[in-house]
Amino acid sequence: MGNNDVYISVAGLTDIGLSRTNNEDSFLLADFRNGNTFPNNTNLTTSFSECSFLLVVSDGVGGSVSGEIASQLTVHAINDSLGRLSWAIAAHDRLIASVEQANYIVWNCGKDVPAYKGMSATVTAILIEEDAAYIAQVGDSRAYLIRQNRVTQITTDQSLVELLISKGILTPEEASQHPRKNVILQAIGLEEIIQVDVRKLCLQQKDYLIVCSDGLSNNVLESEMLQIIKNAATLPEACQQLVTLANERGGKDNITVTIAYLTGEGLPQTSSRELTRPPSVTPLFTFDPDRDPEKSHKRTRLLSDPSVCVLEENAAILENLSTYPNTEDIQERYKKLSFLLNDALEILGEQQYEVELVNHWVKVQQAIYPRMPDLENKMILAREHIEQAWKMLEEVTSEFRTKT
Repeated sequence: MGNNDVYISVAGLTDIGLSRTNNEDSFLLADFRNGNTFPNNTNLTTSFSECSFLLVVSDGVGGSVSGEIASQLTVHAINDSLGRLSWAIAAHDRLIASVEQANYIVWNCGKDVPAYKGMSATVTAILIEEDAAYIAQVGDSRAYLIRQNRVTQITTDQSLVELLISKGILTPEEASQHPRKNVILQAIGLEEIIQVDVRKLCLQQKDYLIVCSDGLSNNVLESEMLQIIKNAATLPEACQQLVTLANERGGKDNITVTIAYLTGEGLPQTSSRELTRPPSVTPLFTFDPDRDPEKSHKRTRLLSDPSVCVLEENAAILENLSTYPNTEDIQERYKKLSFLLNDALEILGEQQYEVELVNHWVKVQQAIYPRMPDLENKMILAREHIEQAWKMLEEVTSEFRTKT
């Protein structure tokens, strides 16, 4: 390992839990310098100047419509947006723009598709670049730092009980038992405008970063996280042990955890003086529930500017869209539309026959109906248009099927 190297080991795991019928959590691990995403875990060595890694966890808001779609759209939108933006832009600006883009996509999807109205999700993302971690948060999914033998929560829940604690109305102990402890103050897709809370942490050798959903943080103590992660043989094993413990305590929610371990001489060592102090986390943009949200315009200013968006020459060319998270729903809606179009054609056929009977009746009456030819032509055109719509719908839907 060279003098400027940073060694990163990452792992992630999501579990449906013991009570839910579907998993509304999503997570993603991505290495932007090499253009790779990882399904569960990886190890990589990179130089100080080339380090750019993402950990992101999104939790579909419990009880909301299509929470699993919202969380999947969120993690993929953030990954896609960060991959498009130039590294010359400040890391925190790229992160804010990407989270705002995720909100824009989920909010519009909920607005335009009736089946998804009201869907939303939390998100917490850590972008590791050079010797720093940039933490973005919307909602109450948490991020933690383990440094030496101390674990520190480095995010603040954007929740009702956390607000009441900050105002001195509740104690942390009272908040843990409060009937509205799951109420959050903002979420991805809930409103058109969000406040993205962003903080910066300077990294040191042997740091662990954890991002998790509340299915883990509500059931596993910080001290238990510390013990499990420090004692596990591997990070995947640590993830599994944490998920198992959360399930043993009820597993009432979906459970997701991602962990990154960083070391190497490209990072400074922890000094003896720093061992006695909490880690320094610098707020860059702070969520304030009492402040009226305003558009930051980072999303529109950065992601709509081709001069700061990049498309790698070796970008992957997709043969189809079968890996899109919402493919199954698209296929299901296509089936429904096919049935409806088929019914329309059958009804239209009956109407065409009826028009022929009308034409025959007019002739029997020894009369003339001047607009009869026009009626017959409109019936023929209507049938052709429905058949054409059916064909175009089939062509579009086929793009979401795996080509054989």
